[in-house]
Amino acid sequence: MTAREAAAVRVLLVSDDAQAVQLMSDVLEQIGMHFESCSDTQAASRKLSAAKYEGLVLDLALGESALDLLKSLPDFTANKEVVSCAILEQAHQKAAAFQAGANFTLDRPLNGHTAFRTIRAGYPMMVRERRRYFRCPVQTPALVSGDFHPEFQATSVNLSEGGMAILSPVQLKIGQNLQMRLRIPGKAEFIELSGEVCWTDPTGRAGVQFQEISPSAAEALESWLLQRLEEMMPRKNQMPAKDILPLHG
Repeated sequence: MTAREAAAVRVLLVSDDAQAVQLMSDVLEQIGMHFESCSDTQAASRKLSAAKYEGLVLDLALGESALDLLKSLPDFTANKEVVSCAILEQAHQKAAAFQAGANFTLDRPLNGHTAFRTIRAGYPMMVRERRRYFRCPVQTPALVSGDFHPEFQATSVNLSEGGMAILSPVQLKIGQNLQMRLRIPGKAEFIELSGEVCWTDPTGRAGVQFQEISPSAAEALESWLLQRLEEMMPRKNQMPAKDILPLHG
């Protein structure tokens, strides 16, 4: 998987309607999203339990189990904030879809232009959700200290909003509290934060979960991560009118 593919927004498409799956697949590909599909809600539940997605397109023609899946999204720890779009079988389902937690709806007969506009409208929300879990590979100095050792320099391996992996010359232990000064690439100043070691390995690598970070440092980190994510994402394309046709029936 390339870096661009790894950074792409990930969408789960759930429908047993081959034409709907083809149309929505075309839309998602044009926007630059990575997607997986399955034909029933049981398979969708398994996927939502096993992997992280930023978007969900769910066909309510699958019956009551589809609405039940929408209602249960807050129970999926990694996917409780997934941005969901419900494909309506009938117009009267719109209220029930929104009550169940859908962010957007699409009416049948499906139309490619409408689907494209709807998914594009939800794209910024999906990008924000992607950023929350995005781990950016980066090597940058990190000055680390704690009760166990004077300050020393480690090197980051990757960086996210919630934590980082570092390569440390000092063997760290799970549960240790660290004070860190981190230099974000392109910035002259260090940002200060604290964290707890959540995993280690014999090579000196360790995972640190952030515990405290100032609002200004958090803003700087989020801004930098969003910029890196957008640079790495596949480019979003406009949908040529001739390429997406209405789907009838």
